[in-house]
Amino acid sequence: MTPVAVLSRAVLFGLNNTRLVKDERHARLVDLVRDRPEGEPLLTVANHASTLDDPAVMAVLLPWDIVVRPRLMRWSVCSQEICFETRAIASFFGAGKVLPIERGGGVDQKLLLNFSRKLAAGGWCHIFPEGKTVQTGTIGGRSPPASSDLGRLKWGVGRMIAHAPRTPRVVPFFHTGMQNLVAEDPATKDVLPRQPQFLNDITVRVGDAIEVEDLLAQHEDEHGPLWKYSAAVAQGGADDERKWASCSAADKQLYSAITRRVEAALHALEAEARLELGDAYPTIPSVVASGDYLALLGEQ
Repeated sequence: MTPVAVLSRAVLFGLNNTRLVKDERHARLVDLVRDRPEGEPLLTVANHASTLDDPAVMAVLLPWDIVVRPRLMRWSVCSQEICFETRAIASFFGAGKVLPIERGGGVDQKLLLNFSRKLAAGGWCHIFPEGKTVQTGTIGGRSPPASSDLGRLKWGVGRMIAHAPRTPRVVPFFHTGMQNLVAEDPATKDVLPRQPQFLNDITVRVGDAIEVEDLLAQHEDEHGPLWKYSAAVAQGGADDERKWASCSAADKQLYSAITRRVEAALHALEAEARLELGDAYPTIPSVVASGDYLALLGEQ
């Protein structure tokens, strides 16, 4: 992780104009990563604007004493058809504490349970709840009209939180400008152009912790106790997998409610960034805006 972090910082600080908002919210997140109570899980959520968001933004977000200690670093997920296509690639990402996830596999997939076990063990997990890169400058994920009923974000984050044996601390952060560093073709998701573009203005800001205890309590008052997955396969085994593979309509409503609260927190950070940056707020990558791609954005 350390060589990747060194390279990430060199790119974001040396070849781009990157600013981390170092306020009380950022300090609280650093404290949670570095020295939270034993067994207390931490879940961070963020917008996903480029394929370099993690590890690049993560390396900028944290001080060196955390970056160089693998035990403290986050667990994350990456699409299995991209990051786990071959044994060599899988070994590289696995060494960086990245687990596979099936893109489009839904909230019932076992791979999401495997990731959630890291949270149950008191670890730090990071997830991009949009479920894909979105390069329009705003929170994306699902497109209208589905988003009007389901919300923009994917419900996997809600399910991880709902059934965790100990409710995690959930902290959002939001970044701007990464879409200009690694722009993508809106249709194919191929990088445009092939090499990263430099001298971009990038900002990173952390939000307040997202409270969900009231949603969990209300659900349990109405529907009874939620089942909790285990930290290890040896503890939960087939019973965990059976329960994870199915969920009730009431459970889905809870996942939606939790995820909408995450969405609201990210939207608030987006609004904060827009207010601060004004006309300089980055939206569609310049290479996309200047090419023949704008018509494709309506299909996103």
